[in-house]
Amino acid sequence: MRNWLICLPRADMEHCIKIGKFGLNRKHIMGGIKEGDGVVCCASKDWKILAVGRATSQYYLDTAKVFFERWLVS
Repeated sequence: MRNWLICLPRADMEHCIKIGKFGLNRKHIMGGIKEGDGVVCCASKDWKILAVGRATSQYYLDTAKVFFERWLVS
């Protein structure tokens, strides 16, 4: 079992925690996450821990949008 530190801007991290998914499409970074691994969620600018938990599944790619439209750059 591994432990993972996931850092995102506070608003993005709070949204991801709320919906229970993380919007990072990078298998080479998060592809090693397995069910049961520890996860620490951190606000990147504040460097404050917002949540601690366990992964409920291994990495998978979901094409549904995770972040609010106003945060997306065209």
